[in-house]
Amino acid sequence: MSTPTVTRSPRRFPWLLLAIVALAAIIRALVIDRDALWLDEGYSWWDAQQRLTALWTLVPTCDPHPPLYFALLHPWISLFGDGTVAMRALSMLFGLGTVVVVYVAGRELDRARGRSDDRFGIGVFAALLFSLTPFQVYFSVEARPYALLCFGAALLTWSCLTIVRAMQSRERQLAIAWTDRMPGSSWLTLLIGALVVVWTNNTAVLVLGAVSIAFIALWIADRDSRIVVVPVVAAGVLVALFWAPDWPLLIAQAREVTDDFWIPAPSFAGITFELHNLIGLDVLRLTWWIALAMVGGIALVWRRIGWRWALMLGCLAVLPVALNIGISYAMKPILISRALITAAPALALVLAASVVLLKRAALRYAIAIAVVAIHLYSLERYVGADHVKEPWRPVVARIAATAPGAPILVVPNELVLPLQHESNMQHVEVHVIGLPADYPAPDMTARYPSGKCAPSVVGQDLSPLMRRLAAEPRVVLLTRLNNTYDLQEAMPAALRAAGFVLQGEDVFQPGDLRVMRFVRPAH
Repeated sequence: MSTPTVTRSPRRFPWLLLAIVALAAIIRALVIDRDALWLDEGYSWWDAQQRLTALWTLVPTCDPHPPLYFALLHPWISLFGDGTVAMRALSMLFGLGTVVVVYVAGRELDRARGRSDDRFGIGVFAALLFSLTPFQVYFSVEARPYALLCFGAALLTWSCLTIVRAMQSRERQLAIAWTDRMPGSSWLTLLIGALVVVWTNNTAVLVLGAVSIAFIALWIADRDSRIVVVPVVAAGVLVALFWAPDWPLLIAQAREVTDDFWIPAPSFAGITFELHNLIGLDVLRLTWWIALAMVGGIALVWRRIGWRWALMLGCLAVLPVALNIGISYAMKPILISRALITAAPALALVLAASVVLLKRAALRYAIAIAVVAIHLYSLERYVGADHVKEPWRPVVARIAATAPGAPILVVPNELVLPLQHESNMQHVEVHVIGLPADYPAPDMTARYPSGKCAPSVVGQDLSPLMRRLAAEPRVVLLTRLNNTYDLQEAMPAALRAAGFVLQGEDVFQPGDLRVMRFVRPAH
């Protein structure tokens, strides 16, 4: 297959890309400070404050992620502070970077079809949809590793498409020398993208598996594709070497998750819901229709661009999701939308291709308008909805107003993290005691392995704590309704046995946060 002649318009698309990135930035800026940090973001706050040695030892024990994101967040908060916006701004930066990478990856498809001068190309449309997708907006303003994970997956997707372009070059013999047909930058992007994903999230092994399957299939089906065996295998070997230090921890975490984890067993309704979240459109009934449209998009790529491109995109978009579902049925449930985020860049490209590659212009533009309208509708519902996972701002305000200066007993101890962060933001002095021990407590019995530093109160000796509270006239107990860390309500019982009386109780939703105010009656 000959390489099509491409007419370039170098000035037009950078401005168009700039407009899309600006739109994405404005949307994310509108919601970045809407809520306080929630529990998982509290973990990130604590993780990023640790010494670099602890980031590779203690932090992965307490937070079930490889340490790359926290290693980047550590100097970030040193430079910009640990405020709510500052904490989330790093994720926003990665989210905007992903929009750019999705654009340039789509441009590879546009170049392959000989239409890189087209205003309405796959790159432009995919970047626009990505910037408007609520799922991507959400993780771009959360201080967690998922925006970085998606950025790494986008780099991986882009590099794979550039390698496919090298495969179909007329001057194939040049590709093995990594010349302009397969420049070193493409190989380096493949290496960096793979390392970013594996050092950011353990489920990234699934996207590496998808990439491996795609290349193996190409090499089996097409002898000419084997010109890139050497550089691709070399990148794989280097990824394995640089990733090797994380293997013992990965194996340990995988074993622990099989013992006790909170994700439910998959069902058809559950799969539909998680795919609906991944696609990011607030219309559940459209989930499988959009999936069908993406199948059509892969078929159109096959027909109008080439089978190699369709095979690579199909593997990157479908296999990480399929492997996740297969493992969830066969071994242990790990099906949750944020663990599928590595497929998002390829899915955006496929969805854009399913529209842009339509032959009839009228139909193409009509469907494009409809798709953008659905994204805008979903985005409007997302922006207008209440996404608070735990309302720490009113919790802290209520404690400060009703029990200033009182010791705050916290069960489980991990709730100390977002409570302390929001108290700092409101400049409220708090005396916090984590139970049955201050966070972290990795050597005590935990509720489930992915929270190994948050032990259970069940069976613990609370008498030392009661002696600490002997002179206190009042205390606050912060816990959850139906708290699995204190199933027998041992802490309220111990307070009552020590002479405290429940003065008042507030329940904050969502999150089932329960603030119980105890006082010792005057005699």
